[in-house]
Amino acid sequence: KEFIPIAEESGLILPISEFVLRTACDKNRKWNYLSKTKLSISVNVSVIQLNQKNFVSIVKKVLDETGLNPQYLTLEITESILIKSLEANIKKLEELKELGVKIALDDFGKGYSSLSYIMNLPIDILKIDKCFVDDITRNPKKELIMESIISLAQKINLEVVAEGIEVKEQYDILRKQNCDKIQGYYFSKPLSVEEAFEKLALEYYVSLSCKETASSID
Repeated sequence: KEFIPIAEESGLILPISEFVLRTACDKNRKWNYLSKTKLSISVNVSVIQLNQKNFVSIVKKVLDETGLNPQYLTLEITESILIKSLEANIKKLEELKELGVKIALDDFGKGYSSLSYIMNLPIDILKIDKCFVDDITRNPKKELIMESIISLAQKINLEVVAEGIEVKEQYDILRKQNCDKIQGYYFSKPLSVEEAFEKLALEYYVSLSCKETASSID
């Protein structure tokens, strides 16, 4: 809570943000190569970053220098950031999509939460805030709202991600509602770079072993 405000006030947020973006792209390219997977990595974008006139150029430069295919990078932007300079930000998002980068609208539900303006945003992914999920097992209204959001978003060709899943009961409801992706502590708490790669490598080899076993049975 203290680090980001200090970084913004000191002007260090921009070099730090570029370092984070570069590191994420570089690590993902290596993970995909070593584990033979095709994973996308997501990076949060701050309002200060998006306000940079050369933000799109910076993203392109990082992708070129790290060698990551743009389709495996997702930039996550919150509603509040987009609304502040909507027209200018929409143009930047369109330019990023032209590069092949995916755009996710993060924390949907904490701000304006209007599907009417979302239809006009150049985004690929809608990430529903955990405030919709917290009481979903005890609140039929929230369950109905989630189902409606998922259905409407998918009808306008958005991938839907539910955030903050902590228990199996929440997972079961969202799976039943055909939510595209689900994330939260139910699956894993934040991992270090080493732990994350070990998990990816293990899942790849387990999957490969299962395929070989199935093939031998056939």
